[in-house]
Amino acid sequence: MPDFDHATMQTQIRRLLRPRSVAIVGASAEPRTIGALILDNLLKMGFPGEVHLVSRSRSEIKGLRCVPTIDELPAGIDAIALVVPEAAIADSVAACARRQAGGVIALAAGFAEMGEEGRAKQQQLANIARNGHIALLGPNCIGMVNYRSRVALTFNNVDTLAPGERAGVGVIAQSGAMTGVVSNALTAQGLSLTSLISTGNEAVPRLEDYLEFLVDDEATRVIVLFVEQVRDPRRFIELAARARERGKPVVMMHPGRTERARASGQSHTGALAGNHAAMRALL
Repeated sequence: MPDFDHATMQTQIRRLLRPRSVAIVGASAEPRTIGALILDNLLKMGFPGEVHLVSRSRSEIKGLRCVPTIDELPAGIDAIALVVPEAAIADSVAACARRQAGGVIALAAGFAEMGEEGRAKQQQLANIARNGHIALLGPNCIGMVNYRSRVALTFNNVDTLAPGERAGVGVIAQSGAMTGVVSNALTAQGLSLTSLISTGNEAVPRLEDYLEFLVDDEATRVIVLFVEQVRDPRRFIELAARARERGKPVVMMHPGRTERARASGQSHTGALAGNHAAMRALL
């Protein structure tokens, strides 16, 4: 199997964020559960592609057939959302790799934000994803929405968010809560959205990889970021320069003016929030 190089990473990210087929592992018919909310959002958006469900207790949900395990899914699904506990994430990602999935959304918390033990678990998870050529969104995230592809793999309410029928704004946030705050603020101003991407702890890929996706996305005219930590400053600046050359403004919010704000980022996603003054000087 070839290395998980940059080109392969971007191919898998495109499969994750513009999927033609999706699966929900841990789908549920019980109202207000995460598995039910994600399925409801997907159906509300009118996703035109294939939808597959994994449930150990149900054979059918809302007219869609369920299989009991990931290994019984069809091969080659583009995006799989994992509604499973932290202890089952690693094995689930490995199973998705066996089924040649493009990308996986790991919603569960309990990784780098929990300290040294959590960081070790996250490194193991990153290794599994890299070895399996999986674009892993998260862990510890709320998922993603692509309005152009009419796909919502998130448990956040998408009812109030206007579909992006025209070119508009793409949002990337390392904070799940801020993903919703920023998107609601933008739509309140009548702006059209193209994508919402909650990156969480960024085991693999990272912020810069998703930023490259939006820089290259023709429908995205403005990029809005909520960033606690830039892990690859040189590449980040290169991508921001590429966006400027293409006439795409990049608007970034960065917490960390105070020690308290930096500590909040560490406890939230395990990110070592950078110094705000240094960030202003650099960017």
